[in-house]
Amino acid sequence: MVGRGPLFVMATVFNKVTP
Repeated sequence: MVGRGPLFVMATVFNKVTP
């Protein structure tokens, strides 16, 4: 989960920024 932590956050932010 440590390696997937930042990646998951980045994916969530990208999905929120991109409509």
